Amino acid sequence: MIDLLSPVGDFECLKAAVQNGADSVYFGANLFSARAFANNFNLEELKQAIEYAKIRGVKTNLTLNILIKEDEFEDAIFLLMLLLFKI
Repeated sequence: MIDLLSPVGDFECLKAAVQNGADSVYFGANLFSARAFANNFNLEELKQAIEYAKIRGVKTNLTLNILIKEDEFEDAIFLLMLLLFKI
């Protein structure tokens, strides 16, 4: 099955992707992103974006596209746990 995957850098892009038929979206967080100067979601925005997409049946993907140093693993895992379990 074909999946229409759309990158989203902010909430307006997310809404546009969802409203125009995206099956899934991907986005980055302020933390652990190689795109330092790109729009990325902070933790609260991530929660809102995921909720917005899920309510509308759109799958979400979080990108961690940076090398994570050994002393950063704990923070990276914490971020993922927050999002996974909606803490």
